[in-house]
Amino acid sequence: MRVRFNAPRRACKTPGGGIIIALADDEYTVAGHGLGLEFTARPGGLPNVDCYYHEEGTFSAGRWTPRRRLNGDEYNCPLGEDPEARHIKLYSYG
Repeated sequence: MRVRFNAPRRACKTPGGGIIIALADDEYTVAGHGLGLEFTARPGGLPNVDCYYHEEGTFSAGRWTPRRRLNGDEYNCPLGEDPEARHIKLYSYG
């Protein structure tokens, strides 16, 4: 994974930051603002990685509550200036 702070597509007034939590080899929860993610192949793994889906949502009482699910072709990962949380599921292919 590559992380870019203050992704150029969405300029931020404050420095970007966040947290990335790996839930599985192909599943992540990301929270923060002003950062962009690019997922890359694992060494020795299949050469291509793409987004299966990503959900925008919130945590409430320790549980993930999705608001909107986007498929891989709608995937746009840079987090904007306002803090937000996303649940991301990836897939690999040859």
